[in-house]
Amino acid sequence: MPGAPLLVDVSHTSRCTAPTGVQRVSRAVCLELERRGQGIPVAFDRLQRGWRRLNPNERKTLDAPGHDGPRHRFSLGDAALAAASRWVPALEARRGIGQGRHGGLLVVEKLESRRARELVRIRPSLGGPSVAVLHDLIPVKFPEFATRRSRREFGGYLDTLRTYDGVAAVSEASRRDLIAYWSARGVQDPPPVAAIPPATDSLTSLPRPWSGDGDPPLVLMVATLEPRKNQRTVLEACEMLWRQGASFALRLIGRRRGAGDGAAARIDELRARGRPVEWLGHVSDRVLDDAYAQCRFTLCPSLYEGYGLPVVESLRRLRPCIVSERGGLAEVAAEGGCLVLPEPEADPLAAAIRRLLEDDDCYRDLASQCERRRYRDWTDYVDDLGAWMDALARRVS
Repeated sequence: MPGAPLLVDVSHTSRCTAPTGVQRVSRAVCLELERRGQGIPVAFDRLQRGWRRLNPNERKTLDAPGHDGPRHRFSLGDAALAAASRWVPALEARRGIGQGRHGGLLVVEKLESRRARELVRIRPSLGGPSVAVLHDLIPVKFPEFATRRSRREFGGYLDTLRTYDGVAAVSEASRRDLIAYWSARGVQDPPPVAAIPPATDSLTSLPRPWSGDGDPPLVLMVATLEPRKNQRTVLEACEMLWRQGASFALRLIGRRRGAGDGAAARIDELRARGRPVEWLGHVSDRVLDDAYAQCRFTLCPSLYEGYGLPVVESLRRLRPCIVSERGGLAEVAAEGGCLVLPEPEADPLAAAIRRLLEDDDCYRDLASQCERRRYRDWTDYVDDLGAWMDALARRVS
């Protein structure tokens, strides 16, 4: 990826402290490109109607998403400067991305409609391709799991992807979903779509097998609390096992999105009955690392995932994972370390949990598979993405 650096759109990630999979991928890719001198983080300024470099708060959120400082808010000063910068070149240079040639545009997040319209304006300044990273098509495939706004805007986002020079999907499942969506709508001459799976953060120390310490053993689930992640089924399966006398504790980590399908209320009910279950919400990286170290295995019986970053993070720490095979999870599980559910329902999930609690031979085999897997760092991902982008032809001048 030689030449001028890319513009890397982190508009949402630089203003959002939630550690969702999309934000973590966006943040990691941007920082790796910036470290190499190959990327400039930018944000879309809806008042200026264009991209600009990050302000101090956005920069701080990009570097340390859990910081306690204020998130970016548009002020009257922002509005005045943005309005003036549309007509005063000196102010536009101060706030904008400059008038020079840029190496291309990389959008790792979903592109909003306002940014899509401005994409046409900056294309003449791009010396390389414009590329979007596609995570999933959940608002189209499973609208019941999407917000009203996502359902309303997502079709426009997928139409916008047609104007890029290329689309990098996070999994073969997401790649197939996009191609099928375009084909069903008779889209002619779509851009090339490649499946380039994300990476995970390098570990600061060598992972250690589960020590067996702790009584009862801990089962961990890391996911946003929402219906698609299927926590209600997890709680139902665990309650079945607890009623049968199984001895284990369940820990859930992740922010709640919306009502969370009543999972939080169900957790409270189970805790009131003395069940060993806890929900920590959002936690720091240190607390998350400690949870992985303490658990025997993890759960991801999601109803659909574009990829499944927490699964790979678990496996990299030598913790097997019980997964569904919906969407990109099947691709992650195929490389080993996972116990795959025939269906993400309570009965098969309870059986799988019991098996990894009681069948030590099965557990050791899966842990050994975790150890034999090859794990990609963000340097690997950026290498693969850069090589693919270098080979892309410009579709729009």
